[in-house]
Amino acid sequence: MPRQPCAASFRAVLPRTDLSGATPRCVGGARAVRSNAPPFRLLAMAGLALVAAAALVACKPTPPDPERPPEPQAANAELRDAMQAPVEKTRAVEEELRKAADAQRAAIEAAGG
Repeated sequence: MPRQPCAASFRAVLPRTDLSGATPRCVGGARAVRSNAPPFRLLAMAGLALVAAAALVACKPTPPDPERPPEPQAANAELRDAMQAPVEKTRAVEEELRKAADAQRAAIEAAGG
């Protein structure tokens, strides 16, 4: 009577720490069957990676039209105005100081200096 393969998985019969290379035996003397199929977890991770890669390729954004510039948005205009207000105020004060310095220089020259 030929021996029948063991129904238990190879890992259940042979602990991972046993590296002796001996073929494990199941109850009744039958040899354990090694499966050449990759583990389910590895297949699941490979399938998930393939689906994720396909999703990334499919979700590629379209580039903007180079002939038509994007329209300005109202929020950006408000932000730009808020940033430009102090700059414009500084330029106005600078102009007043320059005029005052010119007037003072002219007064000094008129006084004979």
